[in-house]
Amino acid sequence: MMYAKIHRQRRKQRSCRVSCLLLFILFILGSSCSPVRSVYENEEPPHVPFRTHGGIPLIKAKLNGKTAHFIVDTGASVSLLNEGEAEYFGFQTRQDELYDEVCVTDLNGTTTANRVSPCVLEFGTLTVRSHHFKSRDMVEFSRPFMEQEGIRIGGILGSDLMTYYHLQIDFKNHVISFKK
Repeated sequence: MMYAKIHRQRRKQRSCRVSCLLLFILFILGSSCSPVRSVYENEEPPHVPFRTHGGIPLIKAKLNGKTAHFIVDTGASVSLLNEGEAEYFGFQTRQDELYDEVCVTDLNGTTTANRVSPCVLEFGTLTVRSHHFKSRDMVEFSRPFMEQEGIRIGGILGSDLMTYYHLQIDFKNHVISFKK
């Protein structure tokens, strides 16, 4: 008699656990199939305007508080700062045993880039404080921008930064949107 009562209680407990588990699974499946509201459903995602120079997208930003222009290059694997402008923008390259050079591959082959002291990059409402920028001397490369348009190239925003902040380039409206 006692055995039958204990057996019924265990069966009820199992039945209750199975029911709860099924309800939980149905809840998960139901919520994953329902439309998800976008974070920016009622507003546009943050964005910054850009202009082009010879088909190259350029955004205006601040690097360590000073106005700079950055080339947006989806083909660049790393974001680079213009070493030739290091003094103006207030950053230092690091070339010691702890911070050695980094190999970077581009269309011209493999070259080296230096590590950079921490910098603050601001564009739109986005502030980038902890990105591991690299640096290369871009004086010759950036000279036409200075001579033709009077703009100072701070560097190149590569796919590392674009991927992290989900940058999307809208060539039709000349804006770059991002997620914080």
